[in-house]
Amino acid sequence: MLGAGLFAPGSVFAGSCNFRCISVGELVRSSSAAGITSPAHPSCDTDAQCVSACNTLCPIPGTGDGQNGIAGSSGTGLVCNVNPSQQPVCVGGATTPATPTPAPTPAPRTGPDPFRSSTPGFTPPVETTKACTFRCVPRTDLSATPTIGDVRVTCTEDSDCQDACNRRCTSYGPEGNGLGAAAGANMVCATNPRPQCVTAGPPGSGMNTASTSPGRNTTPAEELFNPLGEKDVLRIAGRVVQAVFGILGSLALLWFLWGGVLWMTAMESKRTQEAMSVIKNASLGILLLVFSYALATGFLGIFQQAAGGSTNNATRNAARNTTNATR
Repeated sequence: MLGAGLFAPGSVFAGSCNFRCISVGELVRSSSAAGITSPAHPSCDTDAQCVSACNTLCPIPGTGDGQNGIAGSSGTGLVCNVNPSQQPVCVGGATTPATPTPAPTPAPRTGPDPFRSSTPGFTPPVETTKACTFRCVPRTDLSATPTIGDVRVTCTEDSDCQDACNRRCTSYGPEGNGLGAAAGANMVCATNPRPQCVTAGPPGSGMNTASTSPGRNTTPAEELFNPLGEKDVLRIAGRVVQAVFGILGSLALLWFLWGGVLWMTAMESKRTQEAMSVIKNASLGILLLVFSYALATGFLGIFQQAAGGSTNNATRNAARNTTNATR
């Protein structure tokens, strides 16, 4: 039922896959939902091959070759059921290796080597390889940000990467999506960005194309310690204003209290006049501080609204440009 491209060539598989297809809604609602047993039983040798077959066939309705074997509306909108009690399994025998065909012995090279030159400073061309770039998303939240661990899969075309994405995203660990059990469990292959086969650079370069984008600097920027805890300039200015007016207000209140103490302890008219002057000046200072604080807070609020509107417009324009580019 399944094309030979999903399995290793040169092997005879005695087992057959047993898996179930299920709608996304039913899978999210219950971790024990059984789904529909697929009539498609591709040959296999390991459970991993059946997981790959399940991810590939379940979304394709119909009873023909390369389909989930479920006709009509019942076969549409399905995904592979990888719940713990419904994992795809390979039932049957083991692999019988086919007789390998010995590789022909290459003829000895004659004549000058085309990759060498007697010209000083000549650098022979560097051999490059291709590797897959793909992402995984949680099965229960397909709109979440796609992610991937330390994964490197060689390829020759995009279809190889689609198969690798379907196979590896469903399991965590070094042989799966490269993530730990907490972050990498219950994942599926992301459709945006779609899996691609890209040039990965020279062998041994250490480029992890599954977790990076081509042409992008992947070195993380070092973030310096920020003692203020804020990156927005207007928010920092607001905190500074609050701190300054808080200090001035406290001083004015202490000055007012000092005037009251002088008034209560005044034994002569001269001390009484001095206390009244202190209280009057402190009251006037408090009123000015309240008015100034309200004015400064109002201006900062206006600036923050203007900056927020500009940021939202820039975000919408960037999203619009990205959508147009993907089309």
